[in-house]
Amino acid sequence: MARKVILAKIIFDGTGGPLIHNGAILIQDDRILNVGPASMVTIPADAERVSLPNCFVLPGIVNAHGHLGRVSPDSTSRVLTETTPAEMIILAIKHARQQLMGGTTTIRILGELDFIDIYYKRAIDADFIPGPRALVSGPHLKATHQPGPIGQPVDGPDEMRRAVRAHLAAGVDVIKLMVTGDLFDRPTHCFFTQEEIQVAVDEAHAYGARVAAHLMGGYGLDYALRAGVDTLEHGRFFTEQEIERVLEAGVILVTNLQYIFGERVRSIYPSAREIGIRSVQLPYHAGVKMAIGNDSWNAIYSMAREIELLVNAGVSEHDALLIATRNGAEACGLQDQIGTLESGKLADLVAVAGNPLDRIEDLRKVEFVMKGGKTYNLSLL
Repeated sequence: MARKVILAKIIFDGTGGPLIHNGAILIQDDRILNVGPASMVTIPADAERVSLPNCFVLPGIVNAHGHLGRVSPDSTSRVLTETTPAEMIILAIKHARQQLMGGTTTIRILGELDFIDIYYKRAIDADFIPGPRALVSGPHLKATHQPGPIGQPVDGPDEMRRAVRAHLAAGVDVIKLMVTGDLFDRPTHCFFTQEEIQVAVDEAHAYGARVAAHLMGGYGLDYALRAGVDTLEHGRFFTEQEIERVLEAGVILVTNLQYIFGERVRSIYPSAREIGIRSVQLPYHAGVKMAIGNDSWNAIYSMAREIELLVNAGVSEHDALLIATRNGAEACGLQDQIGTLESGKLADLVAVAGNPLDRIEDLRKVEFVMKGGKTYNLSLL
């Protein structure tokens, strides 16, 4: 029974409550026992003390939409068509380490070739490679006539049922449906029928898995909400009326900005920046619950950059941190395990120098990372 206590200048526990100054987090094995001002936390004599007197501690960051086997949005198409699955695994090993170094302790991987994301997950779970805790989807499911270099084509309710069951048998945690096209081809056209989406949701939920719907806008939103999907991905072209329906349904919208700000997107959409900012501001001001991911943009501080871009788009620093922690955990269906620093939850936390509530860029000053009670030596990563 290993016990540790983290002593920090400021603790942001992610619950929405006040900051804890001169705080302590008592940990036993992989779980948090207590959090509060150091003067009010009973610290066992045998507890290992980790002193972070100049640090701001927050829950581990949750990347709610990532692709570890890719390089960046500007090279995604080339990577997907020219890189072998074995090479993608090598990329993923590098990117998993980088994400952990940047403070990301959980990632939801939404679409890789040939179920290779299941191998990332197993390797990370077995501690063969360092990386964030992973939830995986395997190849996303799309209609046969839907453009794009990857994904498993399915047509009709029976094929959808078989495909979802095969994914679940392979070990996925979430089913990803390409309900609409992407930014480059028919972004608001719905490629699945209502019945196809409903079958996918029913099969996944019956097995205890979740469903993420890639959806840029259009009438496919009503199909997805009616079917009961768990998260909506992107929402670039949602109208005010569509945002109201998302709010009413209580479904989490997972957004990102680095992708749409990339050169490849801007070459097609000169107004890409405005589209991206609007896709954050509209749901945020309407009160839609949001989470965030780095999509295909893999680098050490890619999630920190996503959070910075949220703030630049008008999200408060406080809310941006909640979006990247508590809301991300809910998007993953892990809100009872991670996302906040509370008694009974997994000890996932990151410490940064400075105060990101005053200067959001301080999230790049990572000093300490813990995942499930295990401390990672950043210099060795």
